[in-house]
Amino acid sequence: MDGALNKHARTKSMVHTLPFQRNLGFFGRESILNEIEKQLRLIADSPQVRSVAMWGIGGIGKSQIALEFAHRRWLTGNNVILWISSETDAEIAKSFDYAAARLQLSSYQNTNTSDQNRWAVLRWLQDSTDTPWLLVLDNVVDQNWLLDIWPVTGAGNILITCQSEPLAESLAATSIEIPTFNKEESGERILRILNRKNISQDDVSAAQELSEKLGGLALLLDIVAKRIKVTKRFKNVRDFLPYYEEHYRVLNKRLGIVDPYYSKDGHTLRQHTLAFQARYQVLIKDGFSEQDESFTRLMCDTAWYLLEIQSFRSCEQTLKLVKKNTEDKTSLAYAYVCTNFVSLYERTGRSIRAIPNARKALSIRQNESTDKNDLANGYSDVGYSSVAAYQAKEGLKNIEEALGIAEETPEPERHTITTWTASYVIMAVETCYWVVLTMPRKTSIGHYIFNLSYMVLKAITMASKVMYERAKIARVHKKDLKLAYELCERAYDLMSPGRLTHSSVMATCYQKGLVCSARGDSDSDIEAMQHFRNALTICQLNEAQRGNQGESARVKWRLSQVLERQVGQKKKDEAGRLAEEARHIKNELSATGDYPMGRTEDEEWDAFVGLLYR
Repeated sequence: MDGALNKHARTKSMVHTLPFQRNLGFFGRESILNEIEKQLRLIADSPQVRSVAMWGIGGIGKSQIALEFAHRRWLTGNNVILWISSETDAEIAKSFDYAAARLQLSSYQNTNTSDQNRWAVLRWLQDSTDTPWLLVLDNVVDQNWLLDIWPVTGAGNILITCQSEPLAESLAATSIEIPTFNKEESGERILRILNRKNISQDDVSAAQELSEKLGGLALLLDIVAKRIKVTKRFKNVRDFLPYYEEHYRVLNKRLGIVDPYYSKDGHTLRQHTLAFQARYQVLIKDGFSEQDESFTRLMCDTAWYLLEIQSFRSCEQTLKLVKKNTEDKTSLAYAYVCTNFVSLYERTGRSIRAIPNARKALSIRQNESTDKNDLANGYSDVGYSSVAAYQAKEGLKNIEEALGIAEETPEPERHTITTWTASYVIMAVETCYWVVLTMPRKTSIGHYIFNLSYMVLKAITMASKVMYERAKIARVHKKDLKLAYELCERAYDLMSPGRLTHSSVMATCYQKGLVCSARGDSDSDIEAMQHFRNALTICQLNEAQRGNQGESARVKWRLSQVLERQVGQKKKDEAGRLAEEARHIKNELSATGDYPMGRTEDEEWDAFVGLLYR
């Protein structure tokens, strides 16, 4: 490299972080690709950074266009191409970590935080005046984080994809709307994928008819066409049309084949959910009030989706609006709102807030509901929240009520109830293990705890919870560290695919750290520190959406304990810093009154984490 570049700018001569190989089946869009190239073309002797933002609805093909453009640039000598997946904080952090590693920056280390890697990449982009680069920011949702990493100098281009026109215009010098394929283009695309000989005019007409039903969306065209191609029951597109008309709702959910060239499916909900939430907030401020139970449930389901993707702050904001808008506080609709608050508060460790919501929902269901499954879930929510707040006997009493309903219910309704309730039991077992052991196995709670596991194991997501809870029991009660670690590994293998930054993966890394630190030897301590650092990285990635640093504080405290045992002042200084940071966070959160008081030091730190992740 040129000597003018500083130590942060040293890199390999040719680097890219493109997520997929070039799609040899890419179709059309030449005019758009030419326009992007025209707008991004560098002017000789001018290091000005040029930018283009593509915008359009989800599934229209923006990411595919960006991928094709990036591959063409790579083939024509663009030395560095960095692809940053930008939908979530976790994806952004992971992309910059990978970019820093691939660039081989001298400041890069495995122990770097994601922020350190982000700034290192930014410094390289700005300092690299003689190395052409392309930065692709795919599926941008929030422009705020971009302001801190936007290169103001450098020999490069920025290409953005997003769904919002205002966002596109505020980010880039040029914005380009990506239209759907027209009827003729769509029909041709379908027929190309089918790759069948002797195409008749009726085939063309049927392909165009199907394309209109799919709205000309690139992703749906590809997936449905491939479904027809691999499904032998359909002779041609015309033969498929009646089937689509009859089953389009199911097909629109499943969409056949997973296409590796698209990072999201055709019905990704995140953008629509956030837009729906934002619009609802405006309507509420304008005096909107809709008391229909179906509408309330729809809004709660919106919040539930946000909860599942760990957008906790957005979820809480939505639920507070729904709660305020629901006038009848004794209705089943209001019970549904309270139930969603229970899930939110439990996931974020605020079990003290969860309990009154769970009790309110149960009280309403006892008076208003005739659905046994609904009532069993009400008892389960109270039991689960109580266990999380270290009220073990109260918790198991309510879980036993739920299981009692299941026991009295004939098949097949019993399976629905017990499947829901069994997950609560499995999560409660370790925390309340001392209570369970004192109960005779002939009682219903003992019976179900020891005999319902087979049902839970039928579902992979529940099986991972079972492995995780068994690992904790093996570590704490059986003192079998070898078995505990093996179970943690099995839980990790089930939990981690496709969700490496999820809290469940964090919890498994944390448990592996506990197992290793319990062995008591120096090699195990080194392994424990790595597991705790992995857990801390995930916690820190999720802090913004979680809304607090409770998970991070617990991991910092554990990590500080292991570091304190190490030789060397540097390790002891880090231990002291982490312990001080953890105590500061702990004091702040404890002062809110949202978290339970533990009986032991371990329980005091676990209180900031949902029961599922302890």
